[in-house]
Formats: sequence, C-alpha cells, structure tokens
Amino acid sequence: MALFDDKTTRRAKKEHRADNDFSQARQKAFWEEIKGLLSRKSTRLLPFDEVKNKLEVCFTKDLGIQTIPIDNIVGSEGRYRSFTRHFLPLDDDLRDRWKKVDQAHQSRQSLPPVELYKVGDAYFVKDGHHRVSVARTRGVRHVEAIVYDYECDVPLDKETDLEKLAIQETYHQFLKDTELGKNSPNPGLQLTLLGGYPILMEHIQAHKYYLEDLEGGEVSLSDAACSW
Repeated sequence: MALFDDKTTRRAKKEHRADNDFSQARQKAFWEEIKGLLSRKSTRLLPFDEVKNKLEVCFTKDLGIQTIPIDNIVGSEGRYRSFTRHFLPLDDDLRDRWKKVDQAHQSRQSLPPVELYKVGDAYFVKDGHHRVSVARTRGVRHVEAIVYDYECDVPLDKETDLEKLAIQETYHQFLKDTELGKNSPNPGLQLTLLGGYPILMEHIQAHKYYLEDLEGGEVSLSDAACSW
C-alpha cells in the first residue's frame, strides 16, 4: 500500500510540475508577443506551405535521422499559429498534450524523433510540435529528427522571419527571371532591403537595351544579366 501511495505521490508531483511548466511557458509566450508588438517584429513561426509556394522549393531526398540545433527550427507545417517563434505555446488547448511530453522529460523517457523539413539551414516541423516546444522550454539545444531535404535557390537560416522571407521571395524571382542562379550557382547578390531586387532588375534591363543598341540585335535577359 505504501509503495502504491509513493508511486501515486510521484505521479501527482510530476503532473503538478508539468502544469506549472506549461503555465510558465504560456506566460513567456504572452510577453514574447508583447515584446514583438513593441519592436514591430513578428514573433510567429514561418508557415512551411507559404515558404514552399513563394520560393518554389522542391523535395530532394530523405536525409534520415539527424541531430538538429533547435534554434534552427523556424517554422511549422500546419501549426504555425499554435506556438511563438521560440515554440512557446499560444493556446491553452495545448496543455494536456504538452504536459504529457513534459512528464516524459521528467521521467527521462525516450521519445520518438520529430520530423522536420529542411530548407537551406532552416527547419520546419512536420510532426512533433509539442516535443520541440517542451525541449526548447527545458533548454535542450539539439533534437533528434527525421529530416526531409528541400532544394531552394535562395538561402534560409535561423534568422529568417516573415520580413526576410519577403526579401528572399523577390530574390528567388530575380534569379528565376535572370537565370543567374542557373548560370552561377552562387551569384552572391544577397540584399537586405525589400525593394533592392527590382532596382537591380532596372539596371539589368538598362544594360540589356545598351547591349542591343551596341550589337544591333536582340539580347536575352539572362545574357544581359551575365554580362552585367
């Protein structure tokens, strides 16, 4: 009977601690959002489908199980409204599942690897959002993950947010229109301002007209870009 009571007590303590952990994580999420509003910086995860559509990334291969820096996980497939950028829970409906994962961490139970999409040096959660959230809240720096690699012609990393994604979208379109990415795998034209690539395109168009006038014939945009 005493043994049963001891197990019940330990279980109750773990559940109580997990409940407190979740409440603290929710409070941190609130303050993270307030800080984001004051700094006018997005605190939300990147939606994988939006990245996929805007940058036209395509699946290349299954990389198997890898150890991934948790700071490099910047987005989600389908749950980007449920967690902050730092994977803090935004909804009380997440409490029950979150607590179960937290209790598993307390008991040092082995959890299955999460599943991530890799785009450049950035990762997006396919499965395992609660596991990533609990791990990050507990200060874990790396997670075991099954990784699916997606090819992208512009760089993404742990600093990529919605604002930088908008810049990378224009960079992708610029590379697509000029074919510079095809002719030179690393053209080295990374800009930090949203309106930068349209300005570059204007310069290339002007150079194109110059070449056509010089050569007396039509010059393709890709040839003008390479010459420029």
